[in-house]
Amino acid sequence: MRAAQQEFLRFLPSARVFSTFQTVARLVYRDRWRQLLRHRRRQEEMYLPLIRARKEQRRTRDTTATTTYVDTLLDLKVPADGDRRRNLTDGEMVGLVSEYLGAATEMVVAQLEWTLANLTRQPDIQTRLRSEVEAAAGGEPCAYLRAVVMESLRRHPPVSSVQRHMACDVTLGTTRVARGNVVSFAIEEIGRDNKAWAWPEEFSPERFMAGGEGEGVRLAVGSKQEKAAKVKMMPFGAGRRTCPGMGYAMLHLEYFLANLVAAFEWRRVPGREEEEAVDLTADYGFITTMRHPLRALVVPRTAMVAPAPAVAL
Repeated sequence: MRAAQQEFLRFLPSARVFSTFQTVARLVYRDRWRQLLRHRRRQEEMYLPLIRARKEQRRTRDTTATTTYVDTLLDLKVPADGDRRRNLTDGEMVGLVSEYLGAATEMVVAQLEWTLANLTRQPDIQTRLRSEVEAAAGGEPCAYLRAVVMESLRRHPPVSSVQRHMACDVTLGTTRVARGNVVSFAIEEIGRDNKAWAWPEEFSPERFMAGGEGEGVRLAVGSKQEKAAKVKMMPFGAGRRTCPGMGYAMLHLEYFLANLVAAFEWRRVPGREEEEAVDLTADYGFITTMRHPLRALVVPRTAMVAPAPAVAL
């Protein structure tokens, strides 16, 4: 299932041609369309038996003690004709399960890898973060932990761009964009704009602390209270189409990062100079990952005398 999901995510960018002129794109990109159908059939073969098994469990025994994501899909009612509402189709549930697995797991894992790579390269940041986490001991919120996560999202957003269909005619600067056109927002470039950020290519969580240019920057841009807020970064999108899992992702990122830094020390793998460098070259698929996965020397802090072997994330 993991291999199929990763293969689908790698293929997905090439399937964007079907999001607009689908009929023409099917004719022009026939092989690509067949690949998309193959991926879809594979997802149905994996997910539908599990969805149906859960549905049968709900029918034959008490499952109220635990609510799963599939339960929410089975209970969901969506608008149909007139005032009627209907259950989701099998195809709709398969699509939502695939989206949930990709967004809730793959993106968080990729973001953790980017963050740990930067902490491996800059041990002083790692030391400061560990000190804060240990001092808090699960108590007060950790300001520097949030700053590290925010800087990671600014420097390495999980997706490099998002597209939006224009619902009405608008003018951007001196350019008129007609209704129905597709506008691409370069999320990565927004977070690296040297007009908004000092030394944008550097990984510096301090910019999100008091006095930094990132102080007060919010991820949920576009609320009723901040219609005129300047967008300096938008790793989860913005406005009404902001990623609904943003809070969930931030909770996971902060929780796992705090525990990984408290439990282990992340060091560069010793060896020749060229082998020690942590390569931050990006691989742009549906999710932006490290082209060369992080390899680090992970030292358990409960047994500093016995380093763990280098591991690849």
